[in-house]
Amino acid sequence: MYVSDDADAVTTEELTEAEIVHAVTGVVNDDSDECVDDSPEPNVGEPDVPTSAQALDAADLLHRFFGAHDDGEDGLDMAEVY
Repeated sequence: MYVSDDADAVTTEELTEAEIVHAVTGVVNDDSDECVDDSPEPNVGEPDVPTSAQALDAADLLHRFFGAHDDGEDGLDMAEVY
């Protein structure tokens, strides 16, 4: 009696590539040429520019690193070159 009740129910379906992209990213991939955006992506593959605080922290870290190696003086001389 209940064995064949859902025999006609769709349990799987094949998705198109656009449907998969939409399901994963939430972005509708309209392949039409009406809304083609050829502008380059900003900062693609480029790291973010560090803030002043991050740069000073990095300089302090390098100062401590070079100060702890090569008996201190040689390491600090190397740090001044860079």
